[in-house]
Amino acid sequence: MLGGGHSPVSPKLGLGVDQVLMLQMVLADLSLVTLTKDGTYKQHINGTITTSDDTDLFWAARGGGGGTFGVVTLIKYKLHLPPSKHTLYICSFSTVTQPGKSLKEIRNGMNSVMQDLPEEFGGYLLTGTTCYTTFPSCKMAAYALYVFHHWGAVEENQRWFDKLEAESDKLSEYLLSGPCSLTEYSTFYEYVKTLPNITYQEVDMDGTFLTSSEYNEDFIKKESNLNAASFRAQSPMSATYIRLGGQTRNTSSGATAVNPLFRNAMWTIAYGGNARQVKRYGAIIKSTVAAKGQYFSECDDTLDPGEWQEEFWGQSNYDRLLDIKRKYDPDNDFTCKQCVGSNATRYKISLYLFLLIFFLY
Repeated sequence: MLGGGHSPVSPKLGLGVDQVLMLQMVLADLSLVTLTKDGTYKQHINGTITTSDDTDLFWAARGGGGGTFGVVTLIKYKLHLPPSKHTLYICSFSTVTQPGKSLKEIRNGMNSVMQDLPEEFGGYLLTGTTCYTTFPSCKMAAYALYVFHHWGAVEENQRWFDKLEAESDKLSEYLLSGPCSLTEYSTFYEYVKTLPNITYQEVDMDGTFLTSSEYNEDFIKKESNLNAASFRAQSPMSATYIRLGGQTRNTSSGATAVNPLFRNAMWTIAYGGNARQVKRYGAIIKSTVAAKGQYFSECDDTLDPGEWQEEFWGQSNYDRLLDIKRKYDPDNDFTCKQCVGSNATRYKISLYLFLLIFFLY
């Protein structure tokens, strides 16, 4: 959540951090602070109270991520009236018969509608290769899955559902398990209750942001070729695209500490597989985008010092975050891997180890 927070309803409501109205946090000096857009209320360990109009820590905690500024004990969120219904529209395509070619046709076809969908539509695109059976050996399937979430009943945006249906009909030869499915739920929570338990596994990851203009012929061609290569190599690989746009753009890029690319991108992409695949996939996909960046909470955790700071937050944001970190946690008591100020912690630990070894010998 403190890293950004996206969901299928982000185009309609914005990011998770955009909903935060107030935070309470215990700082390294054991004071308790209450943070809002109006300033900071601080209760010191000796019982004294101070107030200020400083909102730096409120800004940093919403997107700076990792709990590296203090221990958050309370969050107050903005609430929204629920939609009349929550609608799920799913299209599942097979790209196994003509790897590369079929994915390119599917992407171009669906993209002709997706780019103009209103903010009521959020959701995911999933593509890749997987073993649909592992005994006696892996039998590979290549797939493209479109999961559209709609804020409201079908009739509220009937023409857009008709456009999606018309486009999927044109691609019927690739449909994996029959026509696209359409399901209405009384609430978003009723949909969530239908989700299966997921078995997680450790994979190498990387990611990027993608604007509408970058989701073009060149990108689709490269993505299709990567999908085909993964299928031929019989090597599982997956990429998940999360739709942004809409209300995620209606908050200024400087209002929270998230990477500014969140505010002008149409998609954030996370892809996973073995280390070699991810490195190759990332190099090719990132060659099509103008600005480097990825979502802090779904990231490559092997980036070099100097890389991850810019990729996760943008250099300007990171410089400001680091100044705030040094102000409120000068001794780096709160840290994690590739979090704000963590490079300083590593150097401090290295110094301690050096001194320990020096005195032992």
